[in-house]
Amino acid sequence: MILIISEAKDPTARKVHRLVHEAGHPSRWIDFNQFPARDSIRYSLAPGRPPGKSFRWNGEWIDFDTVRSILWRRPSRVQAPTGLADAEVRDYVSTTLRETISGVFDGLDCLQVPSAPRVSYGAHLKIPQLTLAARLGFELPITLITNDPEEFLSFYRQHDGQLIVKPAGVYAESVLKGAMCGYARRIRPCELVHARSVQLCPFIAQVYVDKKVEIRVMVVGSDVFAVEIHSQSTRRTLVDWRNYDEAATPHHPHELPPEIADRCLRLVREMGLSYGAIDLILTPKGAYVFLEINPNGQYQWLEEKTGLPISERVARLLTEGK
Repeated sequence: MILIISEAKDPTARKVHRLVHEAGHPSRWIDFNQFPARDSIRYSLAPGRPPGKSFRWNGEWIDFDTVRSILWRRPSRVQAPTGLADAEVRDYVSTTLRETISGVFDGLDCLQVPSAPRVSYGAHLKIPQLTLAARLGFELPITLITNDPEEFLSFYRQHDGQLIVKPAGVYAESVLKGAMCGYARRIRPCELVHARSVQLCPFIAQVYVDKKVEIRVMVVGSDVFAVEIHSQSTRRTLVDWRNYDEAATPHHPHELPPEIADRCLRLVREMGLSYGAIDLILTPKGAYVFLEINPNGQYQWLEEKTGLPISERVARLLTEGK
């Protein structure tokens, strides 16, 4: 049994699910949007017996002992039923639901792509990402992570204001809205009047790196797929390609130098992942600069634009375990 855990409308998960089915492997789709209102989880312990672990989805109990692999692909957020009026009770129930799901799935003895929930959460943390990337030999932008206004202002002056800033927290994009979305942006001199507010929350400041193109690298098992994103072709994506202007932004397959491809593989493995989407900058001088890794980063539009068989490789990872 192969589990696909994702929100109902995710097209990437749908494609992988179809490929798994076409290969003749039994599979089930689980969407947490009806947990706990309709669906249930069960974990039992008794002396002399292994734990009993199962999940009831859409009226069917799925025994986790029959599960050979799991794809986590942007699952619906587990949260308390909306009928709970008291905010503190909702928070408590939501936290308990998520901890229970994580506790059960973390203990499963099967392949999970990109990883079990606890490992995946840790892999999103920015400081360990950057530290490990540096240890593996990646070139990084000069970086400061701080909540100290004077440290930030000194860093700003030291680098003539040529900085980008971005959130330091996990899942910032799902929390911050509008102009404060979780994307990298250049700092403007007029914003320095608010420098004292830096004290309230740490953030990441990095020296701006000139780009020839940006590279998204998808590591799937032992394979590496790379796509160059010509973000400098349109003003909208100059600082961050995620400010999408797809019609004006060419995308092409990219052949990484062997040593860079090897570092990408090592990074994903040392983080305990079987999949990871890594963002790099290729500078005009030919240097590859590491920005970050997203353990569950999107790739479908890259697959569609380049023809790279990434979903097929994910499906093979799930069915063959390698």
